[in-house]
Amino acid sequence: MIKKLYECGCFRYEEFILTHLKELSLTSDEAILLILILKEYAERKTLSSEHLQGQTSLVKNKVDKALTSLLERGFYEIYIHYEEGKGQEYISLDGFFQKVEDILNHRPHSNEDELVSVNQFLTKAMNRILTSKELEITASLVMEDHYSYEDIQKATEKIKQNGRLLTMKSLAQALVEKDSVQTAPTPKVLKDFFESIK
Repeated sequence: MIKKLYECGCFRYEEFILTHLKELSLTSDEAILLILILKEYAERKTLSSEHLQGQTSLVKNKVDKALTSLLERGFYEIYIHYEEGKGQEYISLDGFFQKVEDILNHRPHSNEDELVSVNQFLTKAMNRILTSKELEITASLVMEDHYSYEDIQKATEKIKQNGRLLTMKSLAQALVEKDSVQTAPTPKVLKDFFESIK
């Protein structure tokens, strides 16, 4: 249904993507490229990283990284169409349209998308590739404990503001501290009221 709306020019995909960045688990680079792909998809079903790079101010490395991430997470697929013995590479955006329908139908989005975004964020924040043990811990935090990208981002900022080193241990502690509800002291007016009704 969404695909048909898109094909007849009735789906405002730019607005949808920017409004649902979190649900789609997109970085700003991925969102920009996805919008550009959708802009040209109606006219040509091919994909060229060089052409996309020419449309943005992103460097080739960032374009390739974002395109790889979108492909791995099923926003688009690449297939070969043969005509008169010649093969031509095309893309399909059915994965993106399915994600849109899932969001509109309030189906829970995949935690796997969130996990990919969190891993990318932590790799950048730690300025190194995560170890296999760290990837396991991250998967546990996202898939089992249901911490979101936003939760992990805020916890990371808190760690850095406190001048602490970002490690998996400090991240887990910051997330637990966030969850522990700190009860404010009961105001004197309420205390007096409770005393008067005893």
